Formats: sequence, structure tokens, C-alpha cells
Amino acid sequence: MARWAAAYTSQCEKAIANDPSLAGDGPSFCTCVATRYAAKFRAVQLPLMFVSKPLHDAGSAMTTECALIASIEDEYYRLRESLSAHNDLAATAYLAPDFVGTDVRGRDEDAKQMLYRMKSYRKDAAQITTVLSAREIGKRMAVGRKVLEVTKVTVGRKSQTLETLTFFSDTWIDSDGTWLLQRSRVDRIDTYVDGRLASKVTSTGQAR
Repeated sequence: MARWAAAYTSQCEKAIANDPSLAGDGPSFCTCVATRYAAKFRAVQLPLMFVSKPLHDAGSAMTTECALIASIEDEYYRLRESLSAHNDLAATAYLAPDFVGTDVRGRDEDAKQMLYRMKSYRKDAAQITTVLSAREIGKRMAVGRKVLEVTKVTVGRKSQTLETLTFFSDTWIDSDGTWLLQRSRVDRIDTYVDGRLASKVTSTGQAR
């Protein structure tokens, strides 16, 4: 299945590159479909997807979710770019008027407070956002994502790699065809120092 996934991803990316109408999906869509198919199906099942309704329906559901993931991942990227540029006006274009963010200890903040806090982030930190799941319910989309932030810190004379992995549960709303982030809740924060787990804090506020 690993060989099939690699071949599918390559063919999918070529198809997207050659067809402008598919450009909105992007490489992340191809990787998502290949990864999920490889995890869900056995190689012998793939040819049967054209004749088996249960297999076809399962594959279609994965493809639909991957399309949502690719689309909303792009929204997160543009929001992050606006935040990195300290462009509050551009950033608020992705937030609902009643946006509420909730940190891992249950404290709420509005859009203005969130934008102010984001300005204090270290500029030298590398950050990667990965959407784990996306489910559309009417005019709402429930999204699960993780954000990996990597920085270098110096303790005494020793340089260490600090990795923070934050898991979120988000809600986006469809506002006249435009998706806006309405709720963002931190579920868990894992901290690693030089690859070793240093702490894990869940939304109950408990450290492990």
C-alpha cells in the first residue's frame, strides 16, 4: 500500500498541476487521500471500490473530507500569514464578529485579545499547522487541527530544541459563502525538549 500511496500522490499532483479547476485542492488533498486510503483499505480492496457500494461510499466520504481539509488548511495558512505580518485588518477578515478563543485552562479571549497575544510570539519560531479532521454540518464546519512550533532556547551554555504541539477544536461558520473562524479551543499542549516529552497539559488544566 505504501507504493500505491506514493504512486497515487504523484499522479494526483500531476492532475492538479494540469487542470486549473483542481488547483484549489492542492498537494495536501492528494496526500490526505493517499494516506487515508492506505490506512483504511487493503490493496485487494481498491479494484473493488468501483463495484462495491460500501467501499465506494467509504472512499467518497474520505475524498470529501480531504477536500474540506485542503480548503480549510489554506484558510489557516492565510490567517497565519496575516498574523505573522501583524496585519490585524487582514487577520480579522478570517474571524467571525463573535469570535471566542479558549485556552487550555478554560480562559476565553475575543479577537482583539487574541491578536494582541499573537504579536508576542517569537518571530524565529517555525510553525506548521496540520488539519486532522473536517466535518461540515449545515453552515458550520467542525475542524480538528494541531500546530507544531519549534524554537531554539539556551539554558546556561547549552542550546536545546523546544517543540510545542498544540491540539485545537475549531468551529467555522459559512457567512455568505465565506468561511469565518468562530470558535477555537485548545484541547491539549505537549511540550518536548530535545525530542523528549517534558509536559502534557489537557483542557482540564491538569499537567502530566
